[in-house]
Amino acid sequence: MRLPPEPGSIAAPASPSRSFLVIFNPTAGHRRQLYLKQVLNRLTDLGCRVEMRETTCRGDAEQFCRNLQPGDYDGVLIAGGDGTINEAINGLQHTDIPIGIIPTGTANVMACELNMPQKPEAVADMLASATPRMVHAGSLNGRKFIMMAGAGFDAHVVAAVTPALKRSLRKMAYVLKSLTLLFRFNYPPYQITIDGRDHSAASVVIANGHYYGGKYVCAPEAKLADPDLHVCLFRKQGRLAAATYALWLLIGRLHKRHDIDILRGRDIRLSGPDGDPVQADGDIAGHLPVHIIAAAGSFLALAE
Repeated sequence: MRLPPEPGSIAAPASPSRSFLVIFNPTAGHRRQLYLKQVLNRLTDLGCRVEMRETTCRGDAEQFCRNLQPGDYDGVLIAGGDGTINEAINGLQHTDIPIGIIPTGTANVMACELNMPQKPEAVADMLASATPRMVHAGSLNGRKFIMMAGAGFDAHVVAAVTPALKRSLRKMAYVLKSLTLLFRFNYPPYQITIDGRDHSAASVVIANGHYYGGKYVCAPEAKLADPDLHVCLFRKQGRLAAATYALWLLIGRLHKRHDIDILRGRDIRLSGPDGDPVQADGDIAGHLPVHIIAAAGSFLALAE
């Protein structure tokens, strides 16, 4: 059903017709579905051809993309968050089809990194006219990731947030589990080898972009166009240190702390308690030990 234009909206300028495959979760909440409809209405008004594909379980987006052939579409649009985008880029490795984002996820870190607009009509206008740009991806045990990977406290928080809890509470699910784990986590040490040099830390985040958990800055100099990864080493252990790091992240000064080192690297190995979870792009992607490689592949993204 087509939605009426919002009062005061301005007709979009003519743009070349593009064909898009839109991958979306039909169980998304009402507000997200409304947002998606507004984007799709605008795209069709611009002359774009849109084909919809519903996901029913984790892994569907990757399989849909894996079945595509070069030239099938001018872009694959992901109506979701960073985890679904992660699936898509792993499925699109054999093609040069660009990926676009309709930001309806929880944190939308990649959308923030690409400076995506927020209003649905502006999102559609950008997707319909944007020139694809090259983005480097990291690799964790052979699987691509876009924004970040991590081990330690943040990975345990990600592991504790169930899909049902994330759907109902969104970002607050991570706040709730962070507060719970603050008093339960045992804060073991982790060993990190960066390009052959050994380090230790209480937690580690490997950043491919400068945003983390939304528009919070973790590694200010990290860029998706930069082939290097930026390894954030949190040196102090314990609940007080973890709470302090979280506070400094919220106020935008995390990288200013003297007990955090941010090192550039291309070949990174993480170890610690065997079987400890490792997160990538907000989902659990493996367990220690892991091997992470920078610029392990690249893909095209529709962005301004």
